[in-house]
Amino acid sequence: MFLTLDDAGLELRSLATEQQTGRYRVRLNRGLSDVFMPLSTVRLSLPKGDEYEVIRDNQITHPSGSFTWFGYLRNHGDDYRVVITTRRGYAFGRILTPSGEWLLESDDSGTWLINPQEAGWLPDNLSDDAVPPPFTGEPITPDSSTDKRLPTTPGESAQAQVDVSSTVDVMLLYTAGMAARYGSGLQARLDNLIALANQAYIDSQVSLTLRLVHIAQVSYSETTSNGTALDDLTNGSDVALASVAAWRNQYGADLVALLRPYNKVSHNSCGQAWINGSRGQALDASNGFAAVSDGNDTGGSNYFCDDYTLSHELGHTMGNQHDRGHATFAGAYPYSYGYGFDGEFGTIMSYLYPRVGKFSSPLINCLGNQSCGVADYADNARSLNNTRTTVAAFRAAQSAQPPVTESPTTTSSLLTNISTRGWVGTGDSVMIGGFIISGSAAKQVLITAKGPALAEAGVPAVLNDPMLTLYNSNGQAILENDDWGTASNAANIQAHGAGPRYGLESAILTTLAPGAYTAIVRGVGATTGNALVEVYDLETSNTASRLVNISTRGWVGTGDSVMIGGFIISGNAAKQVLITAKGPALAEAGVPAVLNDPMLTLYNSNGQAILENDDWGTASNAANIQAHGAGPRYGLESAILTTLAPGAYTAIVRGVGATTGNALIEVYEVQ
Repeated sequence: MFLTLDDAGLELRSLATEQQTGRYRVRLNRGLSDVFMPLSTVRLSLPKGDEYEVIRDNQITHPSGSFTWFGYLRNHGDDYRVVITTRRGYAFGRILTPSGEWLLESDDSGTWLINPQEAGWLPDNLSDDAVPPPFTGEPITPDSSTDKRLPTTPGESAQAQVDVSSTVDVMLLYTAGMAARYGSGLQARLDNLIALANQAYIDSQVSLTLRLVHIAQVSYSETTSNGTALDDLTNGSDVALASVAAWRNQYGADLVALLRPYNKVSHNSCGQAWINGSRGQALDASNGFAAVSDGNDTGGSNYFCDDYTLSHELGHTMGNQHDRGHATFAGAYPYSYGYGFDGEFGTIMSYLYPRVGKFSSPLINCLGNQSCGVADYADNARSLNNTRTTVAAFRAAQSAQPPVTESPTTTSSLLTNISTRGWVGTGDSVMIGGFIISGSAAKQVLITAKGPALAEAGVPAVLNDPMLTLYNSNGQAILENDDWGTASNAANIQAHGAGPRYGLESAILTTLAPGAYTAIVRGVGATTGNALVEVYDLETSNTASRLVNISTRGWVGTGDSVMIGGFIISGNAAKQVLITAKGPALAEAGVPAVLNDPMLTLYNSNGQAILENDDWGTASNAANIQAHGAGPRYGLESAILTTLAPGAYTAIVRGVGATTGNALIEVYEVQ
């Protein structure tokens, strides 16, 4: 998954001495996201020689275009999590292993894999970061009836909640210091912080999801204490924060957080937030604010604030407190406390380390067979399940607006990426990818042909040296590349982040007029093997043109050599698509050895098979498939006509009865 760069020593020489050890410049194999099979296993190689197998169990595409991949170490359950977010060449993440913790961070100088212990980084405690709101009334005595003052699940004691999940809308504000620290990677950093919190809720059996509805830069001071920042944020008492209340209403933000680069001397803590519901008071929307310090100390010390700080501070705004040994005031309930044993583990709300990405709960284990909490004593998960519906109603939900201007701002969606993995043979068995650009304006696209990168995902018999040729609708070869680094615009290909990393892989970055195009992947010297062809829309905000049809023709084998097509729907609205798998029809075009009976299975980003078809005429909506005009004509061919939410999807074509042959997979946008 990671490759340490050969010039790492040169790159590290410009850093301060204390930052050289434990900090490795790396390059993430970002293309792997396109070839993951459902619940696939990928090899994780760390700089010190540690090797792990990571099982993917979830992936999401954020409205901003960021992509987050979630997994866990084989044979360790969800105790040792891997969470990685990428966007436009920037990557952020966290890897917890039995031998220690690793952090993945990017800035405009590159991407770095950091071992905090080896680097001498010290996690700063959060000091007195939890502040009880101003006392406004008589306290409610914390007794067995306390739970009843907030919505709960009937019969809720120390048992898992099973009702519908609540969505809490979050607005994140950041300073110029944050923008300078992360550069163009800032959006990926913010998306990763939200993803970490949401995965922690899942692993803790909390029926809650954070939704990022707005981000904005504010010209607030980098050096006021977090206590002052919290007051200014809550009251709008600083001119830089005067618009916060209006923004909160406009975007329907239930919770608001201000993020600044950590400064140990001036901030006095890693954050500060109101303990909503403390001292027996009801939860109040006016207390839904948090100040958060992020990353390592700008003052040069070895202290840092870890990437669960946002999750921790928002936990306070929803009624949670620290572990009992570090809690000055109570939370919303008598059991709203974190848990752990110093030196063994600490849950997110605790001050104990090493920290695990879970909230305290007696229903789950932390790092083995140790309980993550104690019933009626330390159970942040139960507390969150109680308070979530109240917090989710702090503001009326608005139409979720994408956090960045590059995303569509109207109710729309687009096909933005197609990738197909399959066998590249010779002659008529090369891989052929087709796509159509509709509209009235030219569109910039990136087309890649990868082979060696697949080996890192465990794919056997890869095509070591793929060559890529692009044809127009007249069948004329208009562009060709063998070895992407030889291209005149190689620097631009590399900057995109989705381009190849291996020198023998190929790429074409170009701007094309509306029309139909074909990309053919061959092996140099008539070599053969598994390869991946990809087409990326680099101008999703360009509504004057769009990708409306994407298809790939190739050989369908068995086992690891089936045809795997992936596509991404971007935007903020559902999209109706028609997906087809054709074989017999290819014979009409003179293609030999066709797959006579293709079967089609569609998977969502969680790796779950959501739809399947063998023989399109058996589908309940076969008449609609036929009416579209692009559906199959042969009874043994397959099709799926469905409406899909924005996200990443995978379509796999197999031969019924383990048969093999040439086949065509297509994805059509249905207006």
